[in-house]
Order: sequence, then C-alpha cells, then structure tokens
Amino acid sequence: PVHVWRVLKTNQSPMDAAKTRPRQNSTMANSTMATPAFSLTFGEEHKHPLTITRSDIHFEAIPSQRLCLITLRLTVVNDAIAQDIEGALRFPLPDSDATICGFQLGEDTAVSLPKTKAAEVAYKEREKGRAVATAASVQGAVYETTLFPLKYNEPKELTLTCFTALKGQADGTLALTLPLTFALPVPHVTIRANALDGALTIKAAGALPQTGAAAAEARLAAATLPGGVTLRAVPAAGAPQVVSAASGERLYFTGCVSKEEIDAALASRAGTPRGAPPGTGCGAPHVGLFVDCSLSAAGRAQHALALLDALDAAHGKLGGGCVYTLWSFSRVATRRTARGASLAETKAALAALRYDGGTDLRLLDSLIAEAASADEHGPACSAAVLISDALDNLKAAPKLTGPGSAELPVHVALPPEACNANLSGLRWIARQLGSACAPLSEPDELAALVSGATAQVLLTRLQTDQSDDVAAFEDDAFQTCPDFRLSHVAVPTDADGSLRVSGVSALGEGARDAPTALGLTVSRGGLRANIELAIPPPPAALESPGPLGRLL
Repeated sequence: PVHVWRVLKTNQSPMDAAKTRPRQNSTMANSTMATPAFSLTFGEEHKHPLTITRSDIHFEAIPSQRLCLITLRLTVVNDAIAQDIEGALRFPLPDSDATICGFQLGEDTAVSLPKTKAAEVAYKEREKGRAVATAASVQGAVYETTLFPLKYNEPKELTLTCFTALKGQADGTLALTLPLTFALPVPHVTIRANALDGALTIKAAGALPQTGAAAAEARLAAATLPGGVTLRAVPAAGAPQVVSAASGERLYFTGCVSKEEIDAALASRAGTPRGAPPGTGCGAPHVGLFVDCSLSAAGRAQHALALLDALDAAHGKLGGGCVYTLWSFSRVATRRTARGASLAETKAALAALRYDGGTDLRLLDSLIAEAASADEHGPACSAAVLISDALDNLKAAPKLTGPGSAELPVHVALPPEACNANLSGLRWIARQLGSACAPLSEPDELAALVSGATAQVLLTRLQTDQSDDVAAFEDDAFQTCPDFRLSHVAVPTDADGSLRVSGVSALGEGARDAPTALGLTVSRGGLRANIELAIPPPPAALESPGPLGRLL
C-alpha cells in the first residue's frame, strides 16, 4: 500500500522547528524507510496512526461495456494531536488508466484546475487560515489528497470517485482490484456493487465472497483489507453492445465491441483482400531493444528475457533468423551489445543489467535516431521494442519528431497489470509513432506483431446515421470519440482486443433528433469490415444524474 499521511505542525516557533528538524546524518536513512499505510508523520521522526472510523466502497459496473465507477468514502478523525494539522494521503488506483472524476470533503465538491494553479490557490487559502483540500496525480497509478485543517477529534468525510476498466480474465469473467489496505483495523467497512447487466462477486479478505445477480454487498468489522478488494463480473448473455443514459439535457452513449466480434467480422471478409498489409511483407531481421533500467523496472527483467525467446521463435516460424541490438536507459542511454548481436549475447547483456536511478523519457528521441541509422558499428534496425514503465520523475516527454521517428516501427511493451506504470504515457508514445502496444506478460503476442506474423487491428472510421446531415456536422453539442467528422482515423484496440466508442448529443426542446446507430470500420492488414451498432433509448431508471449516468 502507498498510503501516507503527513502532519505539519502549525504556528511552530524556531525553537520547535529546530527540535523536529532531522539530524544531517540521518536524513537519507529516514527518507528511505517505508511509511506504514495510512500513517501520520509528525515532523520527520515521529508517526501517529490516524483513526479511520468508517470506510464505504461502492462499485457501479457495466459489464457489457467493461467499465466501472468506484466511489470511496472515508470518515477520518485526528485523535492524536490536539491542534489543527494538515494531512496528505497517498493511495493507489486500480491502474494508471483509472481516472479520478470526483472529489468531495463533506458537502463541498472540488473543481478541476491545472496542477500548478491548484497548488497556488491551496497555498493562498491555507495562508488565510481557510479550509482547503486538493487531489492530484503523483505518478502512475498513485494519487494524493491534502486536507487542511484536520481539527482535533472532529471527524471529516472524504469522498473520491474514479472510473476504470474491467479487465478480461482467463476464465471468461471480468475483474478489477482496488489495492486499498489499511494499516490499522477500521471498525466499519461496507462494500457494495451494482451492475446494469450480468452477475457480480465481491472478494475481500476477512469476508466470504458475496455474489448477486445485479447487486452484491459485504459488511466487515475491524478490517484492514489485506490484498484490497476484488470485483468480478460475468456479462449477461445478449447484453447490448451500446448503452445510453440521459442526464439533464444530454444523451450519453458508449459502445464496446469485443475481440471475438471483431475477429468474426474480419473473418467474413477473408476472401476479399485489399493487397499486402503495409509493413508486414517480411519479418524484422534486426530488432532493437530499448530497456528501461531504472529502479522501478527491476521486477520485469524475466519478462524481457521471455520476450527475447518469443522474438527468436516468431522469426524462426517465418523461415529466417533474427539479430538484436540492446540499449539501456535511465538518466543516460547506453548501447549494451554490438550491432546485430546473437540471441545468446543479447540475453547475457540483458541479464547483466543493473537497475538503479530514475527515468528520462527524452532519451527515447536519441535512441530512435541511433537505431534507425546505420553506422560503422553495423546496420540499422528494422523494428524496435520499448520496455519501460514510463514513470519519469522529470515529468518530461519525448518529442518523437526527430530522425527515424517516421521510419522505425517502435512497438511498446505494456508492463504487467500488477505493476505501477504510466500506461497512458506508453499508449501515447505508440500512438505518436504509429506502432502497436501489447502486454509484456504476453510475449508471443508482442513477438508476432514485431516480426510481422500478425497485423494490428485498427478502427479506421466511425460514422453515425447522421454523418451525412450538414446540421449534425456543424452541431457543437453532438460529439463522438473518435470524431465522426473525420474521414480516417487509426485507433488501436485495447489490450484485451476490444474497441470502445462514445458520444454525447443534446436532448430536449429545440434539439435535433438523437443519433440511433453507429457504424465502425475496422481493418487488419489487408482486410476491412464494417460493424453496425444500434444506440438504444436510455432506460427510464437512468434518466437522472445517478452514478451510472455519471459513468457514461
């Protein structure tokens, strides 16, 4: 768990500040010690546990869309320090794709601001002695909230809302885990789950699995939730591909097409090829590996070695061998093998890597330029793989516009689900380079993409039944993602092979008729297929600003 509460003593005198200041020789040792979950830090050397009197966790799921809204409500009290303090709580989300979409302190709802502006406003409010609370992304899947003041023995109710994806499992179910663990037992813990379709199961340590057709609930006493809370869902047979909800004067809709449905649509067009798929006419005989060797990437060394074996096997099936060049990067980039090294040489160099320090993603620009060009050391790479968690402490991003960025296919290996990683940053890199993403935990799938044995599935166009209507084209209230106004897009599938689209249109008096159908054009190499989806009217139960309407 990554839950940290800090306490800043207000109105300290210089004498008190000197007493709580850490000794010079002990600063580094103290800074590297693991802080207990949900602990209060007073000064630098004293920790006081924070009393959490109640925790309510609510899941609102749409299994057919593989989406879930999570609402976490904590009642906390400062019963350790008899004065006003400031607290800061760090907590993990299910993954870095999860997004905080709501934050409340009591009845007060937060507004969204750029991080720098929010920090400036919070500082000014605290200087004036006013109550202020903030929530901000720290890194990867970690968020932090700050509260001031936490008065002595005065309970505060903190509510956080986030939406995330339900991930497909090997047994055909969908699941997500909220890695929330308390350092001290919480007297009352309530976990609830509702679903628009399908059946749900809640699993939490200390409680038997709770299963319900469309709702489940678990109540725990004196719980710490080791291992967090896991929600499993089984989609209902025949569930709609598109779900809609009305809120205010807006109609919101979202659609999800599964990998199986996409494969079936493309298979029906297998007899009508449109020519050789670009970039897949031959294998990739010279593969470059860009391996992040920062400290946070140390746990993925074995996955990288497995990927090398998969790459060699994939090229072997195509009737040719493969050579490699290995680069490592953290704060600096270093070539670790000769250009065109053998599999054994590359594996030995990879196994000998030392993982330490942070990550500077800006080095990716120079790595691509070097790999894409031949020099006196050997030939250029024909493809490359980026293995990184993208947790850049410098908060910097590569430009991806330099030499080689348009010629060299750089495929992105996504870290395993249990790892903290900046998934949105990795997908942005792949999108900018026009390359594919695949899980590092599925080396055969990634190797097939790199070698050209399989082609990437792309959504190339989204249309609606009003695409030819000029009024709809010019209506700013009618929006879709991706934009139906574009004649061509290139949106890759999610990690589970599914495609997701969404949109919003106006409702009410004076508004145009809402769209009733969506048309998706998908392609894989030389194949292209069209998939039609109907947009159903929103159920009467959803015609209110409830949690499910908020999720859509």
